Amino acid sequence: MKILLLRHAESKDNNQNILGGNSEAEITPYGNIQAISIGKELSSKFNITHVYCSPRKRCLMTSELVLKELKGNTPLIVSNKLSERDFGTFSGKLMNEVDFSLIDKQAKGNKYNVESIEEVKERVESFIQELKSKHKDTDTILIITHSNPIRIFSMIIEDISFEDVLKKKNIKNAEYIEYEI
Repeated sequence: MKILLLRHAESKDNNQNILGGNSEAEITPYGNIQAISIGKELSSKFNITHVYCSPRKRCLMTSELVLKELKGNTPLIVSNKLSERDFGTFSGKLMNEVDFSLIDKQAKGNKYNVESIEEVKERVESFIQELKSKHKDTDTILIITHSNPIRIFSMIIEDISFEDVLKKKNIKNAEYIEYEI
């Protein structure tokens, strides 16, 4: 099965350089343009059979615009397993005020209420298993989510460490990565 991991279009938090986490930031006017554009591109390149989406507003808004461009009855399934990583007490802070090395070292149940890498990995692995049990090898699945779940998907699919994922180019808003699983 082919999966397309699409990061949501530019949100107001992205535009203001804020660590959003599980905030409900809407996409910007530029984000609307990005979503329509990537929807047209995906429509021309792929026969997408299913669309999964994070429940965060920026992903739902992106999916609505992308689905219009797919011009079909492609079902949209919303899954909490695709939510952005919960950054706990760091959520809502300016990116340059956040020590990401500190965040990424946090274990389950830490004092900052940050969702650990292991916790994100567990939910993404569970989601991948659901996909494998529900879909055919010939399906093309579009997953609209956030940068951290996309990193974790890459980590699992490519069988690399989180440190190696961080060395890769960060996926930009309204960009996608294609994998066969």
